[in-house]
Formats: sequence, C-alpha cells, structure tokens
Amino acid sequence: MVLSSTLMTILVVASSQQEHDKIVVKVIQRARIQNCIFMGVRGSALRHEMLQTQDLTLEKACKLGRLAETSTQQL
Repeated sequence: MVLSSTLMTILVVASSQQEHDKIVVKVIQRARIQNCIFMGVRGSALRHEMLQTQDLTLEKACKLGRLAETSTQQL
C-alpha cells in the first residue's frame, strides 16, 4: 500500500501530537506532585530551598526535609 504524502504528513502530525500530549501530561503530574510537597512543608526556608532545587523529585524533597529536621534538632 502506497501512502500519499498528505496522509503521511497527517500521520506524522498525529504521532507528534500524541507525543506532545504525553509530555504535557507528565509535566502536569510533576507540577501536582511538587504542589503537594510544597503545601506540606511548614518552614518557609525549607520551602524556598525546595523551590530553588532543579528537578525536584520526591526523593530530593525527602532528603531536604530530613536535613532540615536534623539541623533543627541539633540546635
């Protein structure tokens, strides 16, 4: 079966749109997780530090939280 160039273009655009949609969903999910993390943080200094962290993940947020707790307990 030979596909016309128009049909091939439509298929490429549709594929690109699907990839775009997947990326958008991932970005939204990541933003929701980060919002939940920030809302659960009481200390403004820790919240600020998390906001400054590149590519904040749940693991990084937990690590920063533990460090903040440890430093508070030592004072």
